[in-house]
Amino acid sequence: MLSHASVPKLFWTAAFRTAVFLINRLPSSVLGFNSPHEVIFGSAPVYDSLRVFGCSCYPLLAPFGRSKLDFKSTQCVFLGYSTNHKGYICFEPKTKRFYISFACQTKHTTNR
Repeated sequence: MLSHASVPKLFWTAAFRTAVFLINRLPSSVLGFNSPHEVIFGSAPVYDSLRVFGCSCYPLLAPFGRSKLDFKSTQCVFLGYSTNHKGYICFEPKTKRFYISFACQTKHTTNR
């Protein structure tokens, strides 16, 4: 995932967490073609919120202390799914800040 998305090795933990997140939502022949998520929670996983690891994303930055005249979004890199919140983990390379975004528009191009 790291090499495909051209993401530095520094983010290997984010790639690992994202891989585990996806594996837990894939059907398994061991579980009778049910996903581990479905076995534990009793409902099928929702695939609408899946994003491509390392793609460009534009998280809403309004709640992060921006003023009225500042941009409401900036280009970031999608690094996975938050384990504590229902949101996406986004990294802004210019300022080296991480954001947890609840609404994220993505472009399915790699960060090159």
